Amino acid sequence: MTPMLAYRFSGEDVAGWLLSEKFDGVRCILSGGKLWSRNGNEFRAPAWWMHNLPSGVVLDGELWIARGTGRRMAGVARRKTPVDAQWEQVRLLVFDAPEARCGFAERQKTVKESVYGFSGCRMIEQIPCLGRDHLEQMLDDVARIGGEGVVARRADSPYVYDRSMDFLKYKPRYRMSCRVPVFQ
Repeated sequence: MTPMLAYRFSGEDVAGWLLSEKFDGVRCILSGGKLWSRNGNEFRAPAWWMHNLPSGVVLDGELWIARGTGRRMAGVARRKTPVDAQWEQVRLLVFDAPEARCGFAERQKTVKESVYGFSGCRMIEQIPCLGRDHLEQMLDDVARIGGEGVVARRADSPYVYDRSMDFLKYKPRYRMSCRVPVFQ
């Protein structure tokens, strides 16, 4: 299963879209009681860790340890033989439910219901975007705490197994190409 992938934000009007932090981890799909990479490879997590995740639902998210630990998380996820001590720190941050056939905002209900009561995962908070200033402020706030960036998703967008213009990523380094000078 190929997950929905984001395009780079380039100044689109995202007022009314849903915003969340872009986490620096390893993208994965939880399906069939297993974790899959975006390229279809299985991540081998310990059985005890997998028992802390929901079953019977397909979820899209990020394997994550902490801000600034993306490379470390990639190393943990790629191991053929999982190391318990490493996986004790890992959480699955869930942001979508691909098989729920409705818009992104509605799919959040499925995510919330699916992760409730499972200690190995949590739902990523989605915040309605109030406009460009709000997006910029959120990016500043995320960068200040060491986060990677912000993602914006159109609230009524369907889940597609491809790259989508309804799913945009925005990082501080993109600002140079997104800001349009205003001359008076």
